[in-house]
Amino acid sequence: MSCLFRYIIYCLAGAGLQHELSAQTSVIINEIMANPNNGQLPPFEYIELFNNSADVVNLQEYHLTVGGRSIELPSYRLSPHQFVLLCSEEAQQQFEVFGNTLALSHWQALNNKGTSIVLIQGSQLIDEVVYSDNSYDDSLKKKGGWSLERINPDVSCDIATNWAASINPLGGSPCKPNAIVDRYHATTIQVVATKIEETKLIIAFNATTAHLDLAVEKFEVFPEIGSPTKLTVSPSQDSIYLYFNIPFQQNKLYHLRCSDLQWCTQPIVLKEIPLLRSGKLYYNDVVINEVLFNPWKGGVDFVEIFNRSGHTINLQHWKLGSYPISSETLLLDAGQYLALTTDPNLLYKQYKKGENQYIHAMSHLPAYPNEQGTVILSSPEGQVDSLYYHADMHQPFLKNTKGISLERQSPDEPTNGKNNFLSASTLSGGATPGYKNSTQNDVTFEKNNFSLTSKTVSPNDDGFEDFLVINYEFEHPRYMLNISIFSENGRLIRRLIQNQSAGYSGSAIWDCRSENGIVVRSGIYVF
Repeated sequence: MSCLFRYIIYCLAGAGLQHELSAQTSVIINEIMANPNNGQLPPFEYIELFNNSADVVNLQEYHLTVGGRSIELPSYRLSPHQFVLLCSEEAQQQFEVFGNTLALSHWQALNNKGTSIVLIQGSQLIDEVVYSDNSYDDSLKKKGGWSLERINPDVSCDIATNWAASINPLGGSPCKPNAIVDRYHATTIQVVATKIEETKLIIAFNATTAHLDLAVEKFEVFPEIGSPTKLTVSPSQDSIYLYFNIPFQQNKLYHLRCSDLQWCTQPIVLKEIPLLRSGKLYYNDVVINEVLFNPWKGGVDFVEIFNRSGHTINLQHWKLGSYPISSETLLLDAGQYLALTTDPNLLYKQYKKGENQYIHAMSHLPAYPNEQGTVILSSPEGQVDSLYYHADMHQPFLKNTKGISLERQSPDEPTNGKNNFLSASTLSGGATPGYKNSTQNDVTFEKNNFSLTSKTVSPNDDGFEDFLVINYEFEHPRYMLNISIFSENGRLIRRLIQNQSAGYSGSAIWDCRSENGIVVRSGIYVF
């Protein structure tokens, strides 16, 4: 079994290439117009160079290779922090209005789909860019008329996230600072996948590993596993293989710690990364625990799940109906609740927050009709749980069930068993997304009981007994609650709680005000 996870390496400022790449304070490839068709600029290809140093350089010392074909550059002195546009002789006159241009007698056409461009000084590799039509990250711009621009000229490693389509209305920024330039842009290296095979851990990155400073002593898996005994790089150089003497156990949570790593000679900081080698999954290891299918106006549906397996489970590639829960690692600890919705902020706004509350955002949620429907939870291995719900499962005394969820009473009883789903307590707010259900109780009360936190109350805002707290405990969660406050001679003072579902236990608070909001006089009152 294996699992995947994703995390971000935060790259600190600056750069400097290893493997014969010099520190990036030299001439760099700064902009590429590979497909000028249908654009606002002259209809010719160009490559823009930028002198990112404090010295004048003579381009005659350099040569380019485009798609493997070498191009010698003529004598041209490029001043510090200046641009020059390399183009064909045919294009030079039209580009001269933008700034410095250098016509090449033999222009090597740039492939619209992508190729490599390498800048070499003598025998030293100075800069290298490998672009493709995916580099635009824009389906319209990659059709033509837009250049690719370097975001941070100080980052020398060739990485896709340091390039993007121009946002200049002309389609490019020839001979001027790039429209998207950002010297504070921190290029991020991402681990896009991992795979555990007994004693082997595979870590896949979003960029070549050639610029990472790798050594076995820089990695440690704990507990028990320790540092790898061997490290190799995949043939594609996008992954590393770590080999250990101790095998990974199934369903046990590990953490990967990396230290003293460098990228482009600059230190990078990694958080400890969770690792999980998933074992066999059984039906109802994770159960559907709560569902809101008729939200408040402007609200959203949610489905809450609960891990009753006794061990951590990775929800990566699981589905709610036909919609994926997460394409990345999403660990659900034993005994943890997790609400799934499209807008967690709305749930936080509309409902009370709870202890150890977890809500996960999904891009889409299945449609859950207000009258009846089915909730299906699946892992990559098959269905894990399903619930058929209908509006009649709500408490019969509730006049309006909008915004009120159905909560599971017991994770150990059959999901579709009689009365295993009931209305959430309206006193709790009508739903408990991402934490323990209001109608679920670990203790069974033998009889109904009411009590007062204190029998006296003094609403003088001194922080002591400013409110009357009425506590209740019920033998089952289906009671509807009404609480009224009377004077000692029986006159109604305040209808405190009116026809609210209560759950197993809770409390109601009286602020010593009457129906019209006025603080009552001192005396004896009855609830």
